[in-house]
Amino acid sequence: MKPIVILKVALLVLMLAGVIFAMRSMSESSAAKFFGALGIDPSNSYANGVPATRVPGVGESKLSICKTRVRAVVWPDGRRVEESRQEIRAKWMAVDPTPREIGSLDVEKWFSRHCEIVIRESEAATGVKDGFSNFVTFEFIDGTKTDFRRTEAGVIRGDGDRQFYSDDFDAAVTELLALAQLQPIGP
Repeated sequence: MKPIVILKVALLVLMLAGVIFAMRSMSESSAAKFFGALGIDPSNSYANGVPATRVPGVGESKLSICKTRVRAVVWPDGRRVEESRQEIRAKWMAVDPTPREIGSLDVEKWFSRHCEIVIRESEAATGVKDGFSNFVTFEFIDGTKTDFRRTEAGVIRGDGDRQFYSDDFDAAVTELLALAQLQPIGP
């Protein structure tokens, strides 16, 4: 046999032994530490390990606001947080009005926590007809977008004509503004 073939087989056997050793030495606490370092809470069975805003309470439900991968989050005044691709490298940019790079990992973690939000639907929310103004728009990689409109009273219209309240959505948008070092919305 050629020496290179022997070396390849030996390396494969060593890697297999390493995987078997790692599997046998893995304990529940070491797995929790590993996933905790990645920002995943394995004890949160509701969200399948992905940290969510919070578990819905009585009269609340979850709404997915990310139909597919988000390309940009745009505010009515033109500020935006958008993904920019250069060849195979993707990075997140805050545009206000000049673009500057922001922490891609932090933005991806934000999406993992907030693409599902806790909402509260009520007759008071569904009965509101007027007073909506643009709040934030999510643009997706498939070219579609979802506009979220909001009233002064906090009623949000998005996902078609669905109307709801969501303190978590307001907090998530404020968190993204802070992450991108953009000024908060409002006075």
